[in-house]
Amino acid sequence: MGKGDLKTRKGKIFNHSYGVKRPRKKKKKSILIRTPIITDTNIWYYLGKLNESDFNKYKKLKLIPNYINIKELSTTGYISEKPELVRNAIRRIFSFQENTLFAPPFIYLVEEINHISIFNPRKDIGDILTFTTQFAKGAKINEKHNKDFEKWVKEKKEHSKKLSDLINNYAEEIKQEYSKDELMSKNTLSATLEFIKNIAKSATENKYNIDCIECSKIELLLKTLDLFLKKLVITNMKCKPNDLYDFALLAYVKPGTLFWTHEIRWQKLIEEAGCSKYLYNSL
Repeated sequence: MGKGDLKTRKGKIFNHSYGVKRPRKKKKKSILIRTPIITDTNIWYYLGKLNESDFNKYKKLKLIPNYINIKELSTTGYISEKPELVRNAIRRIFSFQENTLFAPPFIYLVEEINHISIFNPRKDIGDILTFTTQFAKGAKINEKHNKDFEKWVKEKKEHSKKLSDLINNYAEEIKQEYSKDELMSKNTLSATLEFIKNIAKSATENKYNIDCIECSKIELLLKTLDLFLKKLVITNMKCKPNDLYDFALLAYVKPGTLFWTHEIRWQKLIEEAGCSKYLYNSL
């Protein structure tokens, strides 16, 4: 009873066969863990331009649409200038709608830290959700309301510009107090953290705070925003109206989550802040 006996374990090993004496090893079921990827709005424009075959490659990803994406797509001037571009971007969001973070970024932070739910999508942004849904299905803004819409978009842009101007003016004031070398060597993370806490508090009309937040939970936001604010002071870089949306997006990103953007400016800033591990590299 040796290698030639196919009924024995030794014989089955020799013959590369299996049976009662030499059972096959049970294969472990593989569990697919998909990393959540927070998306910049430009990603949805990009995906909207792809044909179905190319887009299907991205369906295996866990892309996370969010409030900023919805807000930007529903208030862009492209709705009247390039309607199909916006319509296709919104349709791509629908493919991942079960992953959507509806709460604004800093309210989302408050909810996460305090383990509460204070944002009601249907109540708080129901009109925006209805509009984007109907628009994606082919609805158009009639000529009668088009001028009102364009006026509303203009007002939104002017409001964002006022906020960015305030930040730029604040940076100019700081320039008078510190030299470039002093500022770069100064640890300003604690001041930036307080800035973030104040934004979160204001977002909830001073009802809630994130005072107990750990810096590691918002590492990407904290370090990138800190570097961004420093650069406003020590370089000729200016805060643009759209930058407010861009840095707010980072509030959604926590350890174990990635961020996907096509904007080279923000990619470089994130890398320089030492947070490249949070960047998603496209397929």
